[in-house]
Amino acid sequence: MTNKSVPMLSNAVRIRQHYQRSIRLDADFGRLDALEGYICHRTASAALETMSRQILESNQRAFTWTGPFGGGKSSLAVSLASALCPDKALRRKARSILHVEEIVAFDKAFPSNRGWLIVPVVGKRGSVSEEISKSLRTALGGGKGNRKVSSDSVISDLVEAADDSRYNGVVLLIDEMGKFLESSALGIGDDVYFFQDLAESAARTNGRLVVIGILHQSFRQYAARLGIETRDDWAKVQGRFADIPLIAASDEMVELIGKAIETDAHPRGTLAAAEAVADSMRKRRPAVGKDFSKSLNACWPLHPVMAALVGPVSKRQFGQNERSAFGFLSSVEPHGFRAFIQSHPLSGPSWYRPDNYWDYLRANLESAILASPDGHRWAQAVDAVERAEAKGADALHVAIIKSIAVIDLFRNGSGLAAEESVLLSIFDPKQHTEVVASLEQLAKWRVVLFKKHIGAWSVFEGSDFDIEAAISHARASLPGVDFDALSRLANLYPAIAKRHYYETGTLRWMDVALCRLEEAERLAEEYAPRKGEFGLFLLALPDRETNIRTASRKCAQVSRIRPWPVVVGMPANYARISDLGIELLALQAVQARPELEGDSVARREVAARISATRSNLEEQLRAAAAVAKWHVGEIQARAASSLSPLASELADDIYSKAPHVWSELVNRDNLSSNSVKARRDLLHRMLSNEGEESLGIEGFPAERGLYETLLNATGLHRRHPQTGVWGFMPPERGHAESLIDLWQAARDLFTGPEDRV
Repeated sequence: MTNKSVPMLSNAVRIRQHYQRSIRLDADFGRLDALEGYICHRTASAALETMSRQILESNQRAFTWTGPFGGGKSSLAVSLASALCPDKALRRKARSILHVEEIVAFDKAFPSNRGWLIVPVVGKRGSVSEEISKSLRTALGGGKGNRKVSSDSVISDLVEAADDSRYNGVVLLIDEMGKFLESSALGIGDDVYFFQDLAESAARTNGRLVVIGILHQSFRQYAARLGIETRDDWAKVQGRFADIPLIAASDEMVELIGKAIETDAHPRGTLAAAEAVADSMRKRRPAVGKDFSKSLNACWPLHPVMAALVGPVSKRQFGQNERSAFGFLSSVEPHGFRAFIQSHPLSGPSWYRPDNYWDYLRANLESAILASPDGHRWAQAVDAVERAEAKGADALHVAIIKSIAVIDLFRNGSGLAAEESVLLSIFDPKQHTEVVASLEQLAKWRVVLFKKHIGAWSVFEGSDFDIEAAISHARASLPGVDFDALSRLANLYPAIAKRHYYETGTLRWMDVALCRLEEAERLAEEYAPRKGEFGLFLLALPDRETNIRTASRKCAQVSRIRPWPVVVGMPANYARISDLGIELLALQAVQARPELEGDSVARREVAARISATRSNLEEQLRAAAAVAKWHVGEIQARAASSLSPLASELADDIYSKAPHVWSELVNRDNLSSNSVKARRDLLHRMLSNEGEESLGIEGFPAERGLYETLLNATGLHRRHPQTGVWGFMPPERGHAESLIDLWQAARDLFTGPEDRV
C-alpha cells in the first residue's frame, strides 16, 4: 500500500487543463477560454497556408483535414472559426494564437473586416443535411423553423447566406464528418452525393462559401467494404474535396507533450538520456534539430524514448479507438502515465519507461493490437517475453526485452531504434554493465537478436507462418458464406408488437431470420407459423455483385406472398456482413492447419483475429435489422432501430377484429394447470348460474378473476335494464366494442341451418 505521507510524482507533475479535455466544435466555438493553451504548430500553419493558396489560385472551396485522434484538428477548427468570426475580441485573440500574419495569403483568402458567418457542425449517425440546417439556423439567430429540410434546400440556404452583405462569407466546419459518411455507407443517412453537390455549389460562390470536413481516416476508407461500383462513385465524390493531411511531425508532437506536462520538480541529470535518444534518431532522420534533446528532456517524467514514441503510436490503427497522445497522458487506465505518477514517489526512480508502456498495452490494448496489422509482431514479442520468463529471467532481463519490443514495434516513422546507447539510457548508469550482460544472455536464449543492417537489437522472430497468405488461400477455396453459422451468430430475437400488446392485451410477435436473397422466395412460400408467431421478418443478403435495384425489386416481390405476412428487408451493411462471414470461415480454416500445432505465436494471433472478427460480425448482424430497408407488399418501410412498431402495425391490420382481453391467465398459447381449472370451473358456472350475480361465485377463487375480467368488466354478463335479471347479453358499442365481431361470429356459428358444432 502506498504511504500517503511520502510525496508522489503526482504532487509535482500535472497535465495542463487544455490537454485534458477534448474540444467540441459547436460547444467551444465562441469561448475565449477555449483558445487558452492552444499551440499552432508548423503542420497546422502549413495546412492553413495550403488552403488559403488553393482558394486564391483556383475554384477549390471544399476541403478535408485528415489526421489521427488527438492531433489537434478540432482545436485548429475552433481557432480558425474564432479568427474569422464577427466578434472582434475573439478574432483578435485567435489571430494572435494562429500567427496569421506569418501565413502567406491567409488574409487575402479570408478577408475578415466584417467577419464570416461560422456554421459549426459535429457529426453523428444520421442526416448531415438536417444537422447543417439546424446549425445554420442557430448561426443566423433563427428559430427551429417549420420548412421540411432537403439536401437541395440546405445547400440553397448556405449559398443565400454566403451572399449576405453583413458577412465576408460563410465557413461550414463539419467535425467528425466520418460519422456522416458511415451513415451514408450504411444507408441510414443522406446519399453521399450530397457532399458532391455541396462542394460544387461552394465552388460557384467566388470564395464566399468555404466547406471544411474533419476526418480521422481518408474519405475512401469509409467505403472500403462497399461494392466496387459504389467505391468508384465515392472516389468521384472525394475528388471534389482537396484533402489536407493534418499529422503533426514527431518533433512537433514531442514539443506539444513537453508543454502539456507541467512540473516544478524536474530532477538533474536527465539531459544525458535525452541526448542519447536524440543522437540515435538523428542518424536516421538528419532533419531532427539540434535542440531536439531539450524538447525530449522537457517531457519528464516521460522517458525520452517514450516521448519520441507516443506520437507515432497514436497514429497506429489500434490507437484510433478514441485514443491520442494526450489521452494517454490523462488516462487513468492500469499502468498508464497517470497511474504511474500517482504510485511512484518523487524521490525514487522517476522515468516512465518503455517497459511500463508494455505493461499498459498488454493490460488495456492487447486484443485491439492483435486484430490490427501490428498483431503478428506483437504476438512474436509476447512470445519472446514469455520465453525469457520461462528461462528464469530476472526483472532486468524482462525490462530490457519489453523495452526492445516496444521500440521495435513502433520505430517506423520515429527514427528510433533499439541501439545499445538507447537501451542504456533507459536504465540507471550504475546498471549499465548488467544491462550489457543481460543483452548477451537474452541473445543466447534466442529471445533477442542484433540486426547489423540497422545497428540495433530486435525481438527474435519465433514464427515464420504467413497468416495473411494463409487467409487469402483459405478465402479463395471457400464456397461462400455459411448462413447457418451467421444465423447462430446473429442470435436474432423475435420482434414483439409492443404497442399492439399494450392496446389489445394480446402478446403477438414475428420471427426474424436470415437468408440468401436467392432463397427468400422459397422460404416465403413455405412459411407457416410454428412457434406462436404470426409472421416473419426475413433479412435477405444479396451477393456483392448483385445490382441493388434488382435486389430491392426482388425483396418487394417476395413480400407480396401470402397468406402470412413475410416482410423482406435488405440490410445496407450486407457487403460488410458477407465479407466478415467469409473472413471468419477462412480464419477457422487456418486455425485447423497442422503447421500451427507447434507455433504458439501464430496460434495466438489467429485466435485473436477470430475473436475480433466474430465480435465485429456479431455487431454488424445486430445492426442489420436496424439498417435494413423493409418491404411490405407495395410499401417500403424506413429503416428504424426497432422492428416493434412495424410488427404492431401488421398485427393491428391482421387482427383488427380480434377481441381485446387483458388477462394473463387465459390470453396465452399455453395455459397453466391452474388456469385450465379456473376456465373449466367458470364454464360450469356460466351454464348453471347465469341468472345469479357474479354467477354465484363467492369469495375470490381463480375463476372469480376470470369472471371479473372477461364477463363483468366487458358487460357480457350484466343485469337486464328492464327485468333486473342477470344474464348474458351482447356487447354494447362504446363499451367492449372489440367483442362485437366475435359475438356476431359466434352467433352465426351456432345458429347455422344444418351444421353441428
